[in-house]
Amino acid sequence: SVSGEGDKIDTIFPIMAKEENKDWEVIALLSDNTGIPKTADDRLKVFKFIMEKAKEYNIAPSRIHIDPLVEMLCTSEDGIAMNVEVISTIRKQYPDIHITAAISNISFNLPVRKLINCCFLTLAMNAGLDSAILDPVNRDMLGHIYATEALLGLDDYCMEYIGAYREGLIGPEKK
Repeated sequence: SVSGEGDKIDTIFPIMAKEENKDWEVIALLSDNTGIPKTADDRLKVFKFIMEKAKEYNIAPSRIHIDPLVEMLCTSEDGIAMNVEVISTIRKQYPDIHITAAISNISFNLPVRKLINCCFLTLAMNAGLDSAILDPVNRDMLGHIYATEALLGLDDYCMEYIGAYREGLIGPEKK
């Protein structure tokens, strides 16, 4: 992974730029030498720095997976709004970039974490999140992903949603 911290980006990006490594992709964390920025504007400044470096080294946005660094909801009242703003702004500026997040970070130290995680995932997907670090066997989470993609018009005629139901991936467990 890379970030705005130190000079790691100037080590990783030149390696990625080599012809034999053109298929490599990278996670880019929105942190800098001061740590994790507390505001959307400051996180977007780190994002701008990362993208300037990507341009300098000719790294296509589609090879970068931005991690906005989701933090605990219980320690930041505007955490959801800030994350959604960051994700949405990045998606508008760079439609081909990937945006990923550790979904369960949002619910740390809260009761009924699954509920918070599923709701946040829906909000983040609506803002432009296209991948996530989450529990892959959580049927509720998987159901939310399929349903949200259908609701956002990302699933033509709901075929993926219907297919997931028929395969028993979502809905009541088939015995």
